[in-house]
Amino acid sequence: EKEAVRIVKGLKKRVESVEFRVKNLKRKPRVLVVEWLEPIMVAGHWVSEMINIAGGENLLSVPRGKSKYINIHHIKSSSPDILIISPCGFDIERIEKERFKIYDLRFKIKNKNLKVYLIDGNAYMTRPGPRIVDGIEILAEILHPDIFPKKHTKEDWQEFMV
Repeated sequence: EKEAVRIVKGLKKRVESVEFRVKNLKRKPRVLVVEWLEPIMVAGHWVSEMINIAGGENLLSVPRGKSKYINIHHIKSSSPDILIISPCGFDIERIEKERFKIYDLRFKIKNKNLKVYLIDGNAYMTRPGPRIVDGIEILAEILHPDIFPKKHTKEDWQEFMV
């Protein structure tokens, strides 16, 4: 029990550290997390809160709401700055096998300034547990690289190069 309390305190401190470092940001990037590619599904549940904690503005889903199906028009009209591809149950290697779908999605959005990132959804985004804190830190690294130096590896997350 003492060990569990110690671990939970450590996880809470890490979350609070991220919150503290982003609380006074003047601009928060507009973020959309895609949890499935075909059909397109936007991440729900705790992912909205993760984005908010990491200093982003979550798009097209609500905190603790269900994941939901969307289409390309929803994405375009929401005008994301950052698109995160993090399919449920996929690690980076598995996401890479969907490269042509991501290219197609990226092309259809028609925003040359849009940045696209891949995150190991299975490990950090779509499974509840302590690694959600790692997911928050990964999001912070992506959204605010000037504040959060990259400490995670390309197996955890990487930019999708078009």
